[in-house]
Amino acid sequence: MTTARNSKLFPNIILAALLLVACGQERIAARAHKCQLVVVLDKTNSVTYKQKLPHIRQELLWNFSNIYDAATKDIQSSRLVITDSTSVFPEPARFRRDQPVGEEDSRGYQQALLQWKTEKRKWLADRVKDVVEKIESPCNHNTTDVLSIFSGIAQVQKNDGPWDSVVVVIFSDMVNTSRPVNMIRDLTLDNAKTKGIKVCSDLLARREISNDNNGNLFFTVYTPDRMENTEKVILFWTGFFEKWGLKTKQYRFE
Repeated sequence: MTTARNSKLFPNIILAALLLVACGQERIAARAHKCQLVVVLDKTNSVTYKQKLPHIRQELLWNFSNIYDAATKDIQSSRLVITDSTSVFPEPARFRRDQPVGEEDSRGYQQALLQWKTEKRKWLADRVKDVVEKIESPCNHNTTDVLSIFSGIAQVQKNDGPWDSVVVVIFSDMVNTSRPVNMIRDLTLDNAKTKGIKVCSDLLARREISNDNNGNLFFTVYTPDRMENTEKVILFWTGFFEKWGLKTKQYRFE
């Protein structure tokens, strides 16, 4: 009985939190006309978030509220899942109603607008709930194909684009263990950044990624509860992102 009651309360709690975050958040962010949040989830055995989950839930609430607060049309979010054989095809979730138009003083318009805002908040709350449930779900993959997500992000850029801003939130240790580089076996502090540059160069040469249109990308990586070889991993991705043409303000590790 308690579990059933809690499951019914959870969406309402998220809705209330979204309202509080939207109203009380003091962080400043650019209000893009057309923006999207992309969630990347690492579902391999080495990645768990039991200790960090309360913080992650709050960060998700803030991200969804802040990014979509001013959005009035073309509202969608995408999700990518990292496994030992990562699919490069994103799973878009679309809020299929644009903000209604009408006379601002009209009672009918105000009612329609209120209903639209309520439905939009519920859609955002459902996205947060989906991500948290996916993070908590069991993992059963032993190797990790991280690099394929960048093909997926390129696909997000094309879907219904162009986008003013694509915010990518990644839950992963970012340790690739499949082709072309095993970051556990092959990285040292001396070669990590160089290998990151080389891997990115190869992807660019094969046109699997492009640096023509990535100024609108912003990455935040939430590392798991246990994170080994952190310095080497960050050096690798610093080299990768620099070669890709990203500025330091476009990526960060949490």
